[in-house]
Amino acid sequence: MFIDIKGFEGLYSISPCGEIRSIYRKTHLKGWTEKVGYRAVSLWKDGQQHRRTVHSLLAEAFIPNPLNLPEVNHKDGVKLNNSLGNLEWVSGSGNIRHAFSSGLAKYSPIIDYEKVPDILQEVLAGIPLRDIASRENLSETSTLRKLLKREAIRTGQLEAFQKGAKAANRNLVQERSQPIVQKTLTGSTVQNHVSINEAARTIDCNPAAIFKALKYARPYRGYTWERQHA
Repeated sequence: MFIDIKGFEGLYSISPCGEIRSIYRKTHLKGWTEKVGYRAVSLWKDGQQHRRTVHSLLAEAFIPNPLNLPEVNHKDGVKLNNSLGNLEWVSGSGNIRHAFSSGLAKYSPIIDYEKVPDILQEVLAGIPLRDIASRENLSETSTLRKLLKREAIRTGQLEAFQKGAKAANRNLVQERSQPIVQKTLTGSTVQNHVSINEAARTIDCNPAAIFKALKYARPYRGYTWERQHA
């Protein structure tokens, strides 16, 4: 039994076992296995290509979702087991929690699962990961980035995540390129610097340390730091 795929009615249909058929061409789509382990297919509509995972299409077609949950989980943790009995609708945080408990995620949880979807939206809006990590008391950003990337892949927002991260990095570079003033704790000017990076080289420190001192208006290495306004 094939039924039309939601959003692609009259174009593609899907069976309970995950076979996907082009209605116009009367052929079955082969699809592929992604690097992250899920089966996926490309669906075309109005000249636009849409990548969709098979397990998500199955759930949308055959599994009720009365709570309007956003994601689909493989109960046994096997990403290629797309039998309907192995799929369930879950929240974003529930899916991440299951990934860690089943061993699908390689990294230990470093942050409250419930925050991950909201943090992803912050990155999509261009907020630097470094700022988020500082707020959440994380010592580095690499693990958080991997966790958010996994969430972006799972929710079909990978491209937006990558664009948001790049935009945030550009903003950070621009901020670090602004002239700053190094002062004593009593307010006397010690030196003008053309950028945060130059100031960091002068006192032999990580530029991020001066960036934080500027952001939170706090001393660092016995000096205060101010942006130089034109």
